[in-house]
Amino acid sequence: MEETPPDWLSADFLTKCLQHEEEYRDVVVTNYSTVRAALPGEHYLSCPLRVKVDYSDTNGNAHSLSLIIKSEITNSNLQNIADTFGCSESIFYRNFLPEVSSFEVISFAPKSFFSPKFSIVVLEDLREDGYVMASRVKGLDFEHCRCCLSNLAALHAVSFAVIKEKPEFIESIGKDKLYFHGSMGESLIKMMIVSAMRCMTEYSEVTDRFKKYSKLLENISSTVWDMVVEVVKRREEFNTITHVDPSINNMMFKYNEQGTLVEMKLLDFQAVRYGSPALDLVYFTWTSMNEDVRLNRRDELYQYYVKELNRNLKQMNCSESISYDDINQKIKSLSPLALSTMAIYQHLLCEKPLENVDDFFVKGNEEKCYQLYKPYFDENARNNRLSKQFEALELAGVFEYFNHSQE
Repeated sequence: MEETPPDWLSADFLTKCLQHEEEYRDVVVTNYSTVRAALPGEHYLSCPLRVKVDYSDTNGNAHSLSLIIKSEITNSNLQNIADTFGCSESIFYRNFLPEVSSFEVISFAPKSFFSPKFSIVVLEDLREDGYVMASRVKGLDFEHCRCCLSNLAALHAVSFAVIKEKPEFIESIGKDKLYFHGSMGESLIKMMIVSAMRCMTEYSEVTDRFKKYSKLLENISSTVWDMVVEVVKRREEFNTITHVDPSINNMMFKYNEQGTLVEMKLLDFQAVRYGSPALDLVYFTWTSMNEDVRLNRRDELYQYYVKELNRNLKQMNCSESISYDDINQKIKSLSPLALSTMAIYQHLLCEKPLENVDDFFVKGNEEKCYQLYKPYFDENARNNRLSKQFEALELAGVFEYFNHSQE
């Protein structure tokens, strides 16, 4: 859909973006047009624009290319959250990734261009190189999950190596931006958790297999946020830069002519933080794996991730390593994050997610927010998705974790 460009976007702005690249040193932008690069509800904290740029070279020949420009959002509540992130994503692309380039590691992020406005991120349009989005409704199969974990392992390992030499990145991009008391996102996330947990409780009450968890879910619904805040706190352990939101909306995949998956890229480094890499594994598990993988091959993927992480660390001459037992124990300790992520993500597993989340910022709006979430737990969801998700939570020991916490 056509998108009205922000006031600062101009031919001069785009010319400056391109002229910092050697191959575009002498070009002049002659025209441009913008469309939304994502549907409403897919990205809450930025407004990615796809910008078609027409330019001429020194010989007067006409060319074009496509860029992705992450513009500010217009929603004031969400912009207030994004403002507290500072310019983490800009720093990530402009300062952190150049440090990464000195290591031999797979390219896990799109190329960035110079931006005359520091807070604005300008990226290559991966779609022009054949990358496509996956279906968040279907989830990722085993091979796609392996590819994603390879990229996450690369991010985690290389960030560990970089921070050894440049610990200042812990301060500039590594602060927690969401999961702490008093964060600008607290009211939004907390209200989403409470609303979704009420729906989960109602589902468990009408199922023979999971009815035993209904009282537990009801009892913890108002305290899950506090438990998440506690378990995600940074501790003295193996820490790296983590993506924080490695969900399907933040990934693109590339295939060869035979349809075989060959590459993927991670997108949206807006909320990166310094902490346990298990944070990314938990979030990825409950947002992106399809039901079959989550039920039957989750541990296999965790073992693969550990091997990839240790291989990358060794390649970067880091003596440190982690074990499968270490990562598995950490993942179990993050059960509150697993439950809350699975709960609030339900609307994003549907074709039409919530587009407007303003109601979740209003204190005392619990009933209205519950009604907004309720359609995502309808009969279709109960028959096709929720039973498998509850089974996966049970298998992963999440309910057991909460039962013990109540003793």
